Amino acid sequence: MIRELPGQAELNPLEVNSKIFQVIREASAVTASDPVTAIAAASMGEAMVPLDRDNQITGNSILGFDTRGIPYLEPVRKKIPDERFYFLTGQPPGPGYSLTAFRYLVEKKTSEYAKTACYLPWADYVTFLLTGEKYVTESFAARTLLYDRLKHGWSEEIADAAAFRVAKLPAVIPSGKVCGRILPETARDLGLSPHAVVVSGIHDQCAATL
Repeated sequence: MIRELPGQAELNPLEVNSKIFQVIREASAVTASDPVTAIAAASMGEAMVPLDRDNQITGNSILGFDTRGIPYLEPVRKKIPDERFYFLTGQPPGPGYSLTAFRYLVEKKTSEYAKTACYLPWADYVTFLLTGEKYVTESFAARTLLYDRLKHGWSEEIADAAAFRVAKLPAVIPSGKVCGRILPETARDLGLSPHAVVVSGIHDQCAATL
């Protein structure tokens, strides 16, 4: 974890990527006699991986307990009362959600924010690495403070109040949806069958509850 500045809590996505692939390779090696036919990821819920239009990483992944964005949440709460936040999202506004990190990026890392075309939660980023498809699973969407639980989609109302472009977030899908097959080159690299499917995953605490 990167904690070089006051309040900072970040991960280097490239470092995490290599460890994720290492774990998958190890798992596929010990299941050679009973090959993997489907794969899904569970992960922490608030941290996002930022990608540009060419799917290159534009910055580090800000963790949910990074505190630098907290001061920038208050202006949003003045525009949208806490009761309205709770009605739309099912969550009380406060620190720890993805929106707090987004507000920090909008205010303090404008060039990185401008270059970023898409933000993906970690488990959904794993789905992207394996299939090339971009989605946000519903349980992760709920941890952003931007998800309208009634419409089952992103809240333009909250995004506008936060000066955040909701177009930077892909479509929301439920857990357990088949997202595609593993890319052939990636399957070879990981020792997996190219016929294995990738299924949308789940927030780690939801997984623990189940």
